[in-house]
This record gives sequence, structure tokens and C-alpha cells, in this order.
Amino acid sequence: IDEGTKTPVIPMFTLQHRFNNDFFADIILPKQILFRMHPFKNSRLSIGTELEANTFYLYHLNPTNLSEKYEYRQVDLNNGLKYEYLLKHNFIITAKTGVKTLITNGLFNKKDTFDDKIFSSTQDPSFYFNLGLSYNPFVKKRK
Repeated sequence: IDEGTKTPVIPMFTLQHRFNNDFFADIILPKQILFRMHPFKNSRLSIGTELEANTFYLYHLNPTNLSEKYEYRQVDLNNGLKYEYLLKHNFIITAKTGVKTLITNGLFNKKDTFDDKIFSSTQDPSFYFNLGLSYNPFVKKRK
């Protein structure tokens, strides 16, 4: 159990509702609420909201005590569009765009809780664009 977390366990609720053959809601709370459709063969377009968390550790920040470990956490809300296209040989190209909103962030000593932040910042909502390529050996092409 991570002593820095407020809740060591977060329950997830999943719902997938198909409105018709090509349009459905994909809801995984608290992670995402997406409405998806298949505009073309082997493609998928999604619109909605995704919760994204980033965490990384920092070492040797304190020159007087090099054994101290620090952790930085950032939680963002991404609202926008995602387009996925299945290429040949199970490769998927993904493009995501929208508005990224910072919910919370902070740097804290790993021995302390997240409430004892050493550093925190704010930022205005900003535009984002991601382009990715992935490989899925289990994907099935649509007919």
C-alpha cells in the first residue's frame, strides 16, 4: 500500500451501451466517458473525456540527504476527439486532440502524504495533440 495515496483502492464501474450497430457509449468510471462510432471500415472515432494521471520519482534533489526520494503526480482531464485506424499487420495509428485541463499536481517527499506538498502549480487549460502507433496482436478486422 502506498502511504502517499488518499485511497489505496479505487473501484471502477464499466458500462458499454450500443445504440445501433456503429454507435455506442463506452463508460469506465472514474477513467473515461467516450461516445464511439465507426465512420469507415477498420476505423473508430471517439468523443468524450478521459482522466490521465502521470507519476514519476525524483532522486538526489536534496544535497544534504541524497537518500530521500520524491514523487511528482499530475492528474489531467482530457476532453476531445480520438481517431483510431487499423493498418495492415495489426498496427493501429491513433490521433488525439482536444483541451487538457489540470486537476491537481504536486511534488512531495515519498515518506510524506500527498497533502504535504513541497511544490504545486496551476495552469490554464491548453490544446493538446497526440499521434501514436501501436501493435495489437489480438485485434480483429471489421467486416
